[in-house]
Amino acid sequence: MDHEKRYMKKLIISDLEKCTGCRICEMVCAYFKEKQCNPNRSRIRIIKLEKEGLDIPVFCQQCEDPICRDVCPVGALSKGPDGIMHLDPERCVGCWACLMSCPYGAISFYEAGFRLCDLCQGEPKCADWCPTGAIQFVDESLADIPRRRIAAESLAKQTIQNRRGQMAESEE
Repeated sequence: MDHEKRYMKKLIISDLEKCTGCRICEMVCAYFKEKQCNPNRSRIRIIKLEKEGLDIPVFCQQCEDPICRDVCPVGALSKGPDGIMHLDPERCVGCWACLMSCPYGAISFYEAGFRLCDLCQGEPKCADWCPTGAIQFVDESLADIPRRRIAAESLAKQTIQNRRGQMAESEE
C-alpha cells in the first residue's frame, strides 16, 4: 500500500471582471508575510491598465516546470512535494535571474530581498480577504471553469448578435 501523502494541487485564480483594484490583497499579503501594511512588500501585485479600465492581480502561477527555479544558479528556488514554490533567502545571491526569467512577472524585489508567493503554505490570505471574490484558491481541476464560462458567454453574445443581424437583413 502506498503511504506517501498525496496532495490535490490548488491554484490561485483571478476573475478580472470582479477585480476592483482595491489592493486589499496586497495589504493583507504584506501584513501576514512582513508584519507591515506596505504593498511593496506583497507577493501579489495589482497592475492597473487605466486605458482599458482593468486591474490585474499578478502572482506566482506555481508552474509545473518553473523556469525561475531552473535558472537559479544556487538552487535558492525549489518546488515542494505539495507543488508550492519556495524561495530560500539564505541561499539567494541576488543575481536577478529568477526575476528576469519569470514570464508572469510574479517575482518582486524590495529592499534587498526577493519575494515569491508561496500560497501562504496552502491558505492564501489574498483569496481569503478579497472582498469581491476576484481572487480564489481552487482545486487545479476547477481552475479553467471561470475562463470557460467567460469564453462561452462571449461566444453566446456574438452568436446572438449575428442572429439578430441576419434576422434584420431578412426582414429588409
